[in-house]
Amino acid sequence: MPAKPSRVGGWICANCKSLLHTRRGDAPSLFAARTRRHDDTADRVRTAFGSAGIATNTLDAIAPVSVVAGLVEPLLIARSKTA
Repeated sequence: MPAKPSRVGGWICANCKSLLHTRRGDAPSLFAARTRRHDDTADRVRTAFGSAGIATNTLDAIAPVSVVAGLVEPLLIARSKTA
């Protein structure tokens, strides 16, 4: 079960009352670096996959969660049957 901050204090877990610690990977500078790396390489990866004859899918993640879930679910089901 993921940790949830308590309403009393944001650094205490609402489930187990333990002190919450941020993960190193959640640091804004590291998140920004990962985002830049993704942005810099995603088009090249798609191109390489296309050149190899591997189909890729594009998904508008700005859509509401229910819409995105409805688009992703069939892809995951199809993949689980072919893997």
